[in-house]
Amino acid sequence: MIKKDKAIIAFLAGVNGALFLVIFALLVDIPIPEPDNLLILIPYLIITVGFVEEGIKFLLVSRWGKFPYYCIFLGLGYALFEMLFTDILMVIGIRGFAGLVDFGFWYRHSFGFVIQIILTMTIAYFIKKNKPVLGLTTTTLIHAGIDILLFI
Repeated sequence: MIKKDKAIIAFLAGVNGALFLVIFALLVDIPIPEPDNLLILIPYLIITVGFVEEGIKFLLVSRWGKFPYYCIFLGLGYALFEMLFTDILMVIGIRGFAGLVDFGFWYRHSFGFVIQIILTMTIAYFIKKNKPVLGLTTTTLIHAGIDILLFI
């Protein structure tokens, strides 16, 4: 049985993980490589995007890994904060509020929203099976692979 207070705490833990990532990204200025240079782009997406994001979720899930159903709320909080405070603010800054009515924006971001939750559940699954390194590696490569497909 899912307890409401633990679900809210897991959700807020996910929000805090994404908030930490946003603050870290603001403090450490790592330039994004050009999409045409794949020799630099692919390692960048694997290490700086995939590993860092999944590493933060891995640390959070390590706390909640014994209760995988709470990881749904953790992934939900992470995905919601990431979408609201990074993607939506970026679109408003670049294209104005008109950019938010674009179907492609919501289609792509709803896919990313679901993927974040699935990757969080994947980490929880591997932690429960006592294979945490395999879980972190798997989710990092999946995350980086999706980002590579989006950039190319």
